[in-house]
Amino acid sequence: MLKILFIFCGIAAFVFYYGCDPVLSRAVPNSAHLASNWIVQVLSNKIPSLAGICLASLITFSMSQHSIGIVSLKSLIIYDVIK
Repeated sequence: MLKILFIFCGIAAFVFYYGCDPVLSRAVPNSAHLASNWIVQVLSNKIPSLAGICLASLITFSMSQHSIGIVSLKSLIIYDVIK
């Protein structure tokens, strides 16, 4: 589901930037800032709180991935100490 959302966002950003290059026109400093620039320019103008929701979802995803890693490390250590 998340992959489909990323693919849709990539296609929408491609359609938005088709015909102009914001990196060459110096609208963004480098190509790594294209996604954040697209969220701020396009999505936040239509839905004002969408930039915050995107940031919160990225932080939530990162925290859940770290939590999974910590739990698996804990179970590995407990398994090795007990056995």
